[in-house]
Amino acid sequence: FKVALINEADKLTLPAQHALLKTLEEPPEFSVIILTAPHKEVLLPTIVSRCQIICLPNEKTIMNESSLTEQLSILNAVLSATPGQRLLIAEKVAVSREQTVEFCQNQLELWRLLMQQKAGILKTNKKTVMELSWLEIVGIIKQIQLSLYFLKQNVNPQLVVGNVLL
Repeated sequence: FKVALINEADKLTLPAQHALLKTLEEPPEFSVIILTAPHKEVLLPTIVSRCQIICLPNEKTIMNESSLTEQLSILNAVLSATPGQRLLIAEKVAVSREQTVEFCQNQLELWRLLMQQKAGILKTNKKTVMELSWLEIVGIIKQIQLSLYFLKQNVNPQLVVGNVLL
């Protein structure tokens, strides 16, 4: 067997993913192609459909205290900001594509923790305002996940974060 490892396949451009798709459709005999990506949603659906998905545990399952505090301060600033101020916040957090992806992933982790807190599963010493309904929270999480997809499609990071924060 020949084994090919494509680490960080989520960073492949669309033309590269389409070229890879041709290889995945008719792989060479006795070969195994391994793709790594943080989420399957960042790859083309046609690539995902031709792969066996193996989910590995995330090394970072719970935010450290400083990250949690930072993400909560961003969230509180956004919740109390005007639309213009929200766009200014987006400029600060969307400096590069990698930083924007990290911001979105941190926000997903924060919202997961906030959902656990709202459900009474997780007790924290952080004061959070959870006046949002479950449906609104799920909508926010879906919007952040969609943002990760858009970032993979090479959409401008500042526009993506601006859209989420608005």
